Amino acid sequence: MPLPAATGQAIADYLKYERPPTSIFGRIGQRLAPHIYSEQEIIDLLAAAHKLDSFILGLRGDTYETLFCLIASAGLRISEALHLLDTDVNLKLGMLTIRQTKFAKSRHVPLHPSTVEVLQHYRSQRNLYIVSITGSAILY
Repeated sequence: MPLPAATGQAIADYLKYERPPTSIFGRIGQRLAPHIYSEQEIIDLLAAAHKLDSFILGLRGDTYETLFCLIASAGLRISEALHLLDTDVNLKLGMLTIRQTKFAKSRHVPLHPSTVEVLQHYRSQRNLYIVSITGSAILY
C-alpha cells in the first residue's frame, strides 16, 4: 500500500535536513579529484622503481620501472597493463593490443618510440632470466 502523499513529503523533508555525519559514510556524491603526477614526480618514481632490490638479479627494478613507464606513457589503467600478454605487444609496429577492457571492448594503443625502446630493453632483460612462452604473461 503506497504512503499517503503527506507522509512521503514528511520523509523527504526529514532526509533533506537530517544527514548522518560524514565520518560515518564519508562524503556523499563527491569523488576525490585524482592526483595528476607532474613530470618530476614521474621521473622520481621511475628512478626509485629502478633501484628496487630483487631476488632475481636486477629484474624487479626493471619490471616496476617498465610498468610505471608504460602506464604513464600509454595512459593505461593498472589492470590493463597487468593483463598484457607478450602477444599483445608488437614492438615492430609500436602498438599494444588492450583486450577486453572497460565495457568488454578491445583497442589498439600506439606507443611512442622511447616507450618501444624501454619495452625492448625490458624484454631482453627478462628473457635472460625467464623462458618466454608464446602467450605467457609479461610477468610484472
